[in-house]
Amino acid sequence: MDKDEHEIRVQHFSILKSKYHANKYKNPSPLSFLYLILRRVDFSI
Repeated sequence: MDKDEHEIRVQHFSILKSKYHANKYKNPSPLSFLYLILRRVDFSI
């Protein structure tokens, strides 16, 4: 994953946390398990 892709994922994770009211989770890393869960939830809607 290059730097640009990483930044895009960080931004996407931030958007998903906001959308699903998970802002209390402070870890911004797109490598976190929460990002995987939110992506799957968002994709299935």
